[in-house]
Amino acid sequence: MDEYVNTFEPLDDPYLDIVLKSKFGKKHLRINFYWDPTESRDHLSVYLNSKQIENLNMYLSLATGKITKDNEQIKILYDQGILQGD
Repeated sequence: MDEYVNTFEPLDDPYLDIVLKSKFGKKHLRINFYWDPTESRDHLSVYLNSKQIENLNMYLSLATGKITKDNEQIKILYDQGILQGD
């Protein structure tokens, strides 16, 4: 069965958990933002599907300077309105 769950808890950020999940060939990313981890486990979760994960990867690559706006995939994301602004 194609199923796994990986949880990443950055050591320097107690307010954040990142969970990558795959089930039956579909991948999902869940990001948990904790209000105050010392007081409670109350949190906001953001779920991303495979396409949204790809778009986030491209955005982070652009934001960290690994690629530029001249990249063809980035141009497509701007044309589709997924990325906006400068």
